[in-house]
Amino acid sequence: MFHTVGLVAALTSVSGCDRKSGESAKSLLMTDPVVDYLSSTMVNPDTSEPPAIGATASMVLPRNVHCVEDGWLMLRSDEPLSKAYGKPCDRTLLAPFAEEARALGCTATLIANDQVLTAAHCIIGDNVNLDRIYFVFGRTIDSEFAKPKSPGEKIAVPSAHWAQATCVTAGDLAPGEVPPDWVVLQLAEYVAIPPLALAATAPTLNSKVEMFAYPLGLPLKQISVKLTDLEGEAEWDSASGNSGAALLDAESAIIGVVRGNNQAAASTFGDCTEPARCQPDKCAGQPYTPVSVFSNWATFGVTQRLRYKLSPNVKPCSKNNTHE
Repeated sequence: MFHTVGLVAALTSVSGCDRKSGESAKSLLMTDPVVDYLSSTMVNPDTSEPPAIGATASMVLPRNVHCVEDGWLMLRSDEPLSKAYGKPCDRTLLAPFAEEARALGCTATLIANDQVLTAAHCIIGDNVNLDRIYFVFGRTIDSEFAKPKSPGEKIAVPSAHWAQATCVTAGDLAPGEVPPDWVVLQLAEYVAIPPLALAATAPTLNSKVEMFAYPLGLPLKQISVKLTDLEGEAEWDSASGNSGAALLDAESAIIGVVRGNNQAAASTFGDCTEPARCQPDKCAGQPYTPVSVFSNWATFGVTQRLRYKLSPNVKPCSKNNTHE
């Protein structure tokens, strides 16, 4: 299915797929992100730069999928932030992206040409079905998919830019809101994109690291964050869609995977909306699972506690034994 993929997806908007779709996409209710104004920056990445751009995928949920036809994945776009939540206030990090089209789902990272790493909680739930989840690579602001669209408008993604997973290669999920929370999924096809390597050493505390993610379903964002002095914690914008994103060191090697959580609801000020603000040293930030936990993913297997939470339509790969 796949051929070599450039950093900027060549996506085109077409009507496509003659058969009728189901209901129009509906907005999901979610908590808006917690913004740490003191340590984070968020930008549309320069597509000529980091290798993480090509290797970072958006997990597109069934509600945004219209159909698949002749190798093309037909998607529906969600409302931009300005319509879904109200116009973000100018001082928020989300303000520059208020009119970008969205497709809700977690973030995943290619770690082998047929394996992606993400957060385990992204694939649990009674209604989750791997056959209906699609990984779309290269959805930057420069791709056709990222441009503003009317809700429900059909967008075509060529076969070189999407993949599906078949089973769970390895993973673990602790109870509650704490790490470990990671999973590696086997893809159905070989993806001709350079994967990212796992870091050999732990990051330095209080250092700046990079994250590439799809916050609130926006096109790919490059987010600079700072690690705190609390083990397994990081400070950044806590937003639905960041879950599963990889934390990267200066060499673009993976030092952790974001668990994701939402700590505060939005507040409205006049004619604009902003997420609740983290005060200095008052926000723990989003938890992440350090690379040391999953560095042996190829032989780790799937823990029993994660298996218990998987639906019948999300199965461990048959070659794996249960990891105790």
